[in-house]
Amino acid sequence: MAGTVVGATIGVVSALALEHARWRRGAKDRHVEALRAAYAAYLSALSQVAEQIWQASRAGLSTPEEAAQKAHAAFGDHEVFARRYELLVVVPSDIAPAVDDVIWKLVRWSDQVIAGGTHDLPECDGARITFNDARNSLIVKMRHTLPSLPAAARQR
Repeated sequence: MAGTVVGATIGVVSALALEHARWRRGAKDRHVEALRAAYAAYLSALSQVAEQIWQASRAGLSTPEEAAQKAHAAFGDHEVFARRYELLVVVPSDIAPAVDDVIWKLVRWSDQVIAGGTHDLPECDGARITFNDARNSLIVKMRHTLPSLPAAARQR
């Protein structure tokens, strides 16, 4: 009789431990997927804004006023600030400064275009390069926070 009670207790405890481990694994998977989705949404918005600023900076394709309007509108057109806030809610705290750094470098590049800068001017092109470098650095940091990625993909 005592053996039956002990065996049943061990069985129940084992089942509870197994279920708890499964729940934790599922919670971690959901968190990683939410983080991956937030990363993708932010990077997509950044890319769309950058493309619009790049197009606005192309000398001779529009008037300086049109270029300034396109560069200024890019942020609202692609909701990059909304994606940034969504990301800052779920991103690890050591990544948050890089998230902010990238967007402010994008703003500086946009400011160059709004002020009349074109892609062939050193200041404007330098701002673009600085943004691209910061974005690439952020992508590397993001990859390191996604443990389910194969090691080769995290190192690219």
